Amino acid sequence: MVGAAIGALTARRQQQSCAARWNPGPHAAIVRIHDAPGAGGSTTGTVLHSPEGCRGSLRLRLDSGSVDSGATAVLVGVVRANGWLRVRHLRRLPRTVSLRFRIRDIVGRRIRDLYGPRAPLVEAMVLGRRGDLDRDLRQSFVDGGLAHLLAISGLHVGIIAGWLRVLFGAIAGARRGWLASAISAWGYVALLGFPAPATRAATFVAVAALGRMRERRPPSTAVIAVAALVVLTIDPDAVQSVGLWLSIAAVAGTSWAIHVARPIQRGGPFARLLAVSAGATLATAPITAYAFGSVAPVGVVANLVAVPLASLCVPAVFVSLLAGVMAPGAGLTLAILERVAAFAGRVPWGHLEGEP
Repeated sequence: MVGAAIGALTARRQQQSCAARWNPGPHAAIVRIHDAPGAGGSTTGTVLHSPEGCRGSLRLRLDSGSVDSGATAVLVGVVRANGWLRVRHLRRLPRTVSLRFRIRDIVGRRIRDLYGPRAPLVEAMVLGRRGDLDRDLRQSFVDGGLAHLLAISGLHVGIIAGWLRVLFGAIAGARRGWLASAISAWGYVALLGFPAPATRAATFVAVAALGRMRERRPPSTAVIAVAALVVLTIDPDAVQSVGLWLSIAAVAGTSWAIHVARPIQRGGPFARLLAVSAGATLATAPITAYAFGSVAPVGVVANLVAVPLASLCVPAVFVSLLAGVMAPGAGLTLAILERVAAFAGRVPWGHLEGEP
């Protein structure tokens, strides 16, 4: 009943948003910018006030000028048929920028200083900013079944939480290590703005930590259900998010594969990893076919190489941002990851395309 009520309110709010109510043509609004625009001038923002009385999120494209993340500005522009507001004039208002956006801008500048030409790839993996990613590079990851590495997925949160659990566990003990990893995971997700896949993963970490501290092991189906409820409580709009569909399906697929393929696992760790990768690919294939018109069977094998590389690269990137070391090693790992994606994307019949 609560879910139905929240869903109805969310749908009503969507229908009254500026994105739904504005017709193509000139419009103006006071908007809080989410992220600093990329090289192409594209970003998103939240309408705080408009003459029509509508609010909600907008997709923005700035013709000129720049603005910091989290800034509040008066925007005047033209709404295109595709729903984008093409901003012709911008005037920033003297309002305080929240700590979250200030940190994101500091991290973004640090990434550009350390990683140069590879900064867009690092920003995509760490901050979820994909506006400046090279189109060919992005397509190679998609064709190779590795597109999840370019988004803030549960994998990234799990990698960070896993390394922090090992680190804090060695310093303060196993129980405190689990607790510290859960708190750190939620702090990182808050910095990102609670994207659905990352929130799902942080819930997994928190449930795992609680289970270890209370000596319980809940079934995977219960953990997935709890995670879905937490995500939809924070953001009811996520029920329409392809990212959440893929995130939940991938985890359900891996859990199913582990259960079904237990006889195969006698072949060792490689057989287990192959079963997990195949389960995730099979579970998400109908969704990618429906939403994007593509399926990448080659990802079953490509992920066996790419995921361990990402498990080394992501923590190395964070260490480099904090301490200024390990950036060359992280850059080398990124270069290898790019080569893996390019090779997987060129495998004959490795990916299939059709109409979404």
